[in-house]
Parts: sequence; C-alpha cells; structure tokens
Amino acid sequence: MDLPAQLDRALRCCGFPPLQSPSSYRQVGAGAWHDAYLVTLADGEQLVIRLRKQVIYGRQEAFDAQALHEEYAPVGVYYAQAHRCRPGVCPAIYTYHIAPDLICTIESYAGASIDLSSLTTGAALAYGRRVGDFFRAMHAIDPALDGFGLLGWRDGRVAGQEQGDRAAIRQAEVLRIQEQLERVLASDLHFDRARVRRAVEHALEWRGGFDEPIALVNRDITPENLLIKADGALGLVDPVPLLHRPTRYASWFRFCYTFLLPALGDAPRYARHEFKRHAAIMAAIAEGYTAGYTQGDPALRHALDMEERLWLLGSTHDNYQLLNSAISEEQRLRTGGKAAISTSLQLGLRKLEQARLD
Repeated sequence: MDLPAQLDRALRCCGFPPLQSPSSYRQVGAGAWHDAYLVTLADGEQLVIRLRKQVIYGRQEAFDAQALHEEYAPVGVYYAQAHRCRPGVCPAIYTYHIAPDLICTIESYAGASIDLSSLTTGAALAYGRRVGDFFRAMHAIDPALDGFGLLGWRDGRVAGQEQGDRAAIRQAEVLRIQEQLERVLASDLHFDRARVRRAVEHALEWRGGFDEPIALVNRDITPENLLIKADGALGLVDPVPLLHRPTRYASWFRFCYTFLLPALGDAPRYARHEFKRHAAIMAAIAEGYTAGYTQGDPALRHALDMEERLWLLGSTHDNYQLLNSAISEEQRLRTGGKAAISTSLQLGLRKLEQARLD
C-alpha cells in the first residue's frame, strides 16, 4: 500500500474524512518509533498522523495490543489535563488505532519543533520560561489517577503501573538510589568518593524533609517534542506521562538540557539534532525554564538542584553498568557506543564531585 493510501486508511479507521488530494501531506517528523505526517483533509482541516514503524532500533516489533494501549491511552489523558490547564499547548484532538496491520495516532497540528539553530540566547531564555511556567501549572493539578510511575492500561482505564501504598513505593525508590550510590562507590572508577557520598546523601536527606503531592509529569521533553506555533506560543506533543513527584521530573528537564542531551550529541539516535553544538542555547532554555518553574521561590530552586544531583547519580550508575556489559544495537543507537558512554560517565562523576555540600 502506498503512503497516501496508508494515510487515508488511518483517517478512515479513526473516523476522519479522506485527504484533500493524494498529495495533501508532508512529512514533519521521523522518530525512532513513528514517522509523522501533516495532512490536509477534504474539509480543509489539518491533522498530524503518526504511523508506527515495523522495525524499531533494528528490531522487528511484535504486535502487542495491551502494550500499545498502555503507550497511547496515557497520551490522551495528558493532553486532556494540559487542555484544561493551558488550552492550546497540547493538541485538542487526539485518537489512535491499533491493529496488526496498522498502528497510528492522529492529533491536531500543534506547530513546528523548535529550531535550536535559529534561537538567540534571549529567545531561548524566553521560550524556556514559557515551558517552565506550563509545567509548574500542570504539576499543580490533582491528576485524580490511581497508582504511581508510568501510566498503564488496567481494566479499560489509565492508571499508574505501580499499585499499592505510595509511601512504600517512594521509600523503595530511595533504597534504589542508595544501592546505586553504593555500587558506584564500590566501582574501580577514580573519583573523590567522600565528596560524592556526601553530595548524594545530602540530596536524600533534603528529600526526606520535602513532601509534595503526586502530579502528572512528562518524561519525554526533548526539543523535537517542544513546538513553536505560528504566533510564537508554546506547543508540546508526544509526552510519556507518569504519576510521580513533580520536582523529580521538573529537574529532569534541566538535567536533560544541560547534561544528558549534549552528552548524547554524537549518538545515532540524536546526531541530526546536533545537541552538542547547541549546548549553550539548550543551557539558556534550561535557565529560562528554571525561572518559569520556580517563579522566584528559592526553596523550590534548591529542590530542583537536589533532584538533579540524583539524576546525575543514576546516569553515572547506568553508564558504568553499560560500560561493563555487552550493549544491544538499541543501546548503541541511543548512546553512541562505549566510548561515548565512558565520556558521559566521567562528566557525571566530575559534576557530582563539584556539587555544593552546604
């Protein structure tokens, strides 16, 4: 089946009219999992269709309807909350279709991905501030969902995949962080163990005295999922929603833009974005984001600093594990291979050593 016919079939399966003409589409994205197309319908409406790839990270994907519902249904929940919080940021229309021979999502067109190469430092700061303000508002809403962690599909509805007492789940997370710390300290790596231990333990002590309600957060905030609309307003698509502590994932944005994505700049998965070349602009986005999210609250800024430190530990731990094991083709595409993993590991250790201890 040729591409226009595939797009028309996706529209038909989701209850939309056909393409305005066989050429009324253009590709607007090519991720690891989907190819995205902006289409114009017979009635003139524009939508984005994401067609799922059959081969993902070099591996033929088996059809699993349950897993696909768990991936796509939470996106609709996130969009709905975003629309109540800040109308227009996320697509107002969202639906999906799952069948062995066609897996797709269809949503409103929300704008073009940010072009890092076109941003000045001032524009990056302003854009980051809008992003931070949006996430602060999203995190203030009670999501009214059961469970914790990644969202899944349970009994025909969306819920957190981790069920049970949330306090116990959060304590288990602290224990995992402590285990990561002990593995890093027991490694053959060369670094100031006393400083790294104090830095991480200080962050965990702070967390123990900082309580906050669970929020609907987003794990996938790369520049390809952040949009600039025609009027300059913020847009966001393709979230990976979780139920989690908001400061944990507010700091995830900063960690990604100032450390993780520049460190992954040469990985095949991210090479076309040239994150390393745009590191200064990404740091400006993160600075604006922090200002927009914290809104002048020094305690909240400190909270982000502490959580970012724990992300650094997790990255260092995972990189050390990868460095000392065989890596899959997917891991190579995501990380750039063992040389890149080693570089990222050393950078993470240096940042942990330099962390303030007061």
